[in-house]
Amino acid sequence: MTELRRLRLSRGWDPVQLIGHMKILAAGDGVTLPKVYLLARLVFLWENHRAPMPTYYVGLLDRVYGGQLTTLPTLAPVRRNLAELGRGAVAA
Repeated sequence: MTELRRLRLSRGWDPVQLIGHMKILAAGDGVTLPKVYLLARLVFLWENHRAPMPTYYVGLLDRVYGGQLTTLPTLAPVRRNLAELGRGAVAA
């Protein structure tokens, strides 16, 4: 099980509940996220390591999960971006 999925399930959230938390934080940033059905597909792809995660979503999910995000379903540039967000180095 991937870390993203484990973190979501440990909170007892289904993907739509996760997306609700994402939308609340994004609105606070002044960012409008895509529609729920599009985000649900992205969450599935990210949780199953089938698509890289854009930098904004890395920081957003890290905030949703209270700073517990330590590995990502992405390539090295995004790991570097997470480090730039103040999380330090991320193990491969």
